[in-house]
Amino acid sequence: MMKIAHLAIGMALAIGALLPQSAEACVAVTTPGPGTVDYDPTALSPTIRSFQVTVQENCNRGADAGRQPVQIWFTDDIEPQPYGEVGGVPFNINRRARNLLTTPVAPVATPFTFAFTPGSEVLDFEIAFAPGMSATSGIRQISINWSTVDEFGNIITGSLPFPVAIQLRPSFSIRIAGGGRTRDLNFGRLGAGDVRSLDLQARATHPFRIEMDSTYGERLRRARPCGIRVGPPRDAADFINYSASLNGRPISSSTPYIDLSPSGSRTVNFPALPFRVRIDPALDPTSKRAGRYCDVITLSIHPAR
Repeated sequence: MMKIAHLAIGMALAIGALLPQSAEACVAVTTPGPGTVDYDPTALSPTIRSFQVTVQENCNRGADAGRQPVQIWFTDDIEPQPYGEVGGVPFNINRRARNLLTTPVAPVATPFTFAFTPGSEVLDFEIAFAPGMSATSGIRQISINWSTVDEFGNIITGSLPFPVAIQLRPSFSIRIAGGGRTRDLNFGRLGAGDVRSLDLQARATHPFRIEMDSTYGERLRRARPCGIRVGPPRDAADFINYSASLNGRPISSSTPYIDLSPSGSRTVNFPALPFRVRIDPALDPTSKRAGRYCDVITLSIHPAR
């Protein structure tokens, strides 16, 4: 009898596919930022603070990972407007004189690119605040961003909040309107009650006082040239009395002008404070010696006491 043999053939069929490597966030970026920056609105040049950004390899890939290009840039696209400002002060974030801050109204800032050696890199940046602005203390949240490619060609990006903050430094300035630090009030031929005036400009972040100093004791004195030290006068015929006022208030060496309106949280501008000098209305020119009479007045600004 024929036997039928069954042949069992087994096949192991391996079916598979090459799956792409998952992107690993092997680059971490950290920075303490510049902190809160003291801003002096009376300064003539930009306020600049440096800060560092650390780029860290955190996958322990070692030198075999090669040098990875990394781009870093900063964005301000957070309401409220205006963008690229904090407390009314425009700012840039610079690396080697290039602004890296991108905003919806200035979107063309070029990212900073560098070749990243596995391990860590520490990069220097600076933040620059525009000078002479009417500022308020404040903080604005922007972002620091980075992008790189891993060894498999996968794009890795990241972002973290980056606070920009300014604090008004107690500051005060005074100058003569129209520029310059000195100005002559020329009375010509003196007459009783004659008045000459000019405008002063002041800026302050805190309550302030303006003090007045006089070379000849708050009197016009017969002297040539004006401002030289001279000996005691022979008598009252060498002096002419006058009075001074600032913004409508009397001012003298013993009576400063005081303004308490600045709160300490913002800059207050005083574009035109009139300073007036009035000759004694009771002056009798015939009682004075002929000659040139003058005084040198110095005005200075200080914190209010």
